[in-house]
Amino acid sequence: MSYRRNEGQLNASELLISDGAQVECSIIAQDVTVCGRVKGTIRAVRLRLQNGGLVEGDIFHKSLSIDENSQFEGSSRRVENPTEPLTSIAAKDPQK
Repeated sequence: MSYRRNEGQLNASELLISDGAQVECSIIAQDVTVCGRVKGTIRAVRLRLQNGGLVEGDIFHKSLSIDENSQFEGSSRRVENPTEPLTSIAAKDPQK
């Protein structure tokens, strides 16, 4: 699945934000590849920033890779089940 411009929330199993795409929303997906720009929270099992991709926002992930030409500004947190609702993730955090 590939988007050029979207606002709101995206839910998908596999999501590609292609080069030139600009997305402002929260994303929940199993597998996300960002080659364009994303502004918002991403909750994904596997997240890859490639080919100059840019993410501005918080990331909840199980696996994260960032190519050297890509950029990330925000906070990153590894969690076992990132696609679960955030309240479930926070409730299972033993530090809180």
